[in-house]
Amino acid sequence: MSRACHRTRIEDFSYEGKQRAGDVWLLPAGISGYFRWDDPGELLMFIFDPQFLRQVSLETKCLNPDKVELRPTLYKQDSTLKALARSFHHEMQHNLLGGKLYIEPLANQLAIHLL
Repeated sequence: MSRACHRTRIEDFSYEGKQRAGDVWLLPAGISGYFRWDDPGELLMFIFDPQFLRQVSLETKCLNPDKVELRPTLYKQDSTLKALARSFHHEMQHNLLGGKLYIEPLANQLAIHLL
């Protein structure tokens, strides 16, 4: 399923066209961009504190915590991120009992996947 036409410009990357449902964009801190949608549909945005990613890196011993960084990624499909995003979205829409206890492990899973 495609979304309406949109324009994106991030650093040296520029794109004009359709976005597929489930496309993933990762924008590291400090990178500016321009986004314009004719019809954005639904959009779910996560903003990570770099210290949170560093802490998860320390706890999992998966990377050198002093060199953790996200790299720009645009228009990619990732089934794991899509599943985690659906879980976040469901929890936010329904505000179920134990929401915070459920959201925190999801945030950790998302950070580990990104690392």
